Amino acid sequence: MRENEAEMTNKRYYYFIQKHFVSFVFWVTLLILLTIMLVLKPPYAAYVDAGTSINMIKTGNYTYFQPMIYTVFLGILTFGGNTLPGSLLSWNLGWLLVLIVTDIIVSLTVAYCAKKLNSEIFKIRKRNILISFGLLLVINPYFLYYSTNVTKDILAAAILMLLIITILEICVNKAEKIPTKLLMQFIIFSLLAAQIRKNFVYALVILYILFLIVNRKKYLKQLLISFVVIILGSLCFSLAWNFGFHATEDKITESMAVPFQTVAKTMSNPKVQESSELKYFESLAPREKWSKGYIYDSYTKSRDYIGLNYLNNQSLWNKKEFYSNWIKLGLQNPGDYIAAIALQTGEYWNPLQQSTSQRMENSPKALKVSPILVNFGTYLPFYLLLFLSIFVFIGKKDNKMILILPLILPWLIWLSLLAGSLEAQVRLELPIYACLSILLCYFLKKKNKTINLKFHKKF
Repeated sequence: MRENEAEMTNKRYYYFIQKHFVSFVFWVTLLILLTIMLVLKPPYAAYVDAGTSINMIKTGNYTYFQPMIYTVFLGILTFGGNTLPGSLLSWNLGWLLVLIVTDIIVSLTVAYCAKKLNSEIFKIRKRNILISFGLLLVINPYFLYYSTNVTKDILAAAILMLLIITILEICVNKAEKIPTKLLMQFIIFSLLAAQIRKNFVYALVILYILFLIVNRKKYLKQLLISFVVIILGSLCFSLAWNFGFHATEDKITESMAVPFQTVAKTMSNPKVQESSELKYFESLAPREKWSKGYIYDSYTKSRDYIGLNYLNNQSLWNKKEFYSNWIKLGLQNPGDYIAAIALQTGEYWNPLQQSTSQRMENSPKALKVSPILVNFGTYLPFYLLLFLSIFVFIGKKDNKMILILPLILPWLIWLSLLAGSLEAQVRLELPIYACLSILLCYFLKKKNKTINLKFHKKF
């Protein structure tokens, strides 16, 4: 009896290790590495977005400049202790609590996705998961570094990992209907993604339209219901922020970084002919101010000088009229527009354009990195996406049909960064790294060869 019990116990341990080995390894490894990073990097730095959220909590003046869901998350973990007079809790301890909770969420997410990929649903080899997750997440210096900074982008990456693996599971699903549990995950992760980052909303809307078109014959009713639920859920969040926190629209015009840069470049060109469009922009700001807003040297390019420092405080202009004149001016001066757009977005795709806008501040001496390494992190996602897309399109048809929709999502997020960010920052691309880790796993998948054994009876 004792031998049988011991044998059963051994089988249970073997089964547990076999089933949960990959997820357990990733979870423990990430926690160890993140703990080391936390110890090496005090004081715990608050990024500008976290600082803005805390200022909103302190003053009670909430805007949509930062995602309200992240502001509430920070408020729960830091607000109570830091507002008590003479409290023993300092800001560093408050940030430390945020980082511990964040790192637990991120490590569990990575472990869950690793387990999911190794399950019967995807049947991806442990080796492929270790390679993909290891290179793009676990030993990725950018992923580790920003996991120890108070910023929403690392949580955004975790949420997008959950969403992309859910979408991939729907794509490989061969049943006539999407399982209810899977559909609920799709709705919940979509809602969270739309709340955590503004640019996710535009990417998700386009993706869902394509998703509906591709799967209109198979899952039309289920997808329509889920989209309606997502829209209603988003409205509920908006009502909660508006009535519960009296949140208002922000005045920061980050989304107009490219238009302002192109106008500034055109205004700085003395050979540009006078036109009604030029006069319109001169009525918004003097030509000298527009010219100062554009700097030719890519190492010190404009940070939307005009948009944030001048027009943001003006009430005499409207975006509709601005865009109308902006398009007309671009048709008249395409060369200036192309040069300005290349300069504004170059750090996301041009290896020769060195970034000075992003530094890994407050890091220990052992983790200090050069500008070249920082710049490498900003354009690497573009080339990874490009090569993966090429290999998918020239590869097998079944892989192409499954990967094409999930692959569109990181592309849409990348394009939204080109259109709306003032400067290239690695932290903004962490969700793309997260998507790539899962998509690369599936791309590396090899079908298990089945061997038919024939048994012959000998007489």
